[in-house]
Amino acid sequence: MGLRFRKRIRLGPVNVNLSRSGVGYSVGAFGTRVGKSATGRKYATTDLPLGMRYDHELKQDPKPAALIGGQTEQNGPSPEAIQTTATVLSVFARVLGALSGRR
Repeated sequence: MGLRFRKRIRLGPVNVNLSRSGVGYSVGAFGTRVGKSATGRKYATTDLPLGMRYDHELKQDPKPAALIGGQTEQNGPSPEAIQTTATVLSVFARVLGALSGRR
């Protein structure tokens, strides 16, 4: 097991993370954050009840093709982002359902 170094600096909703690999950052409210690691990996994290956490690596979309006149095509959210959101909401709903049944 290797020695790790990491220092987090909190600036309101922004965290700046200093590590041996470099500087990373994350932005978000309590329980949900998106960020970029020191190595360039983009990620999203959602904290769920009972100490669970859902981490997801965000894939970088290819650059949109240029259209005539220098305009670029605007696409909606990627299918992967929609599927990830649906998965997180589904897990969250199941956990809440299980907790509400325990009364």
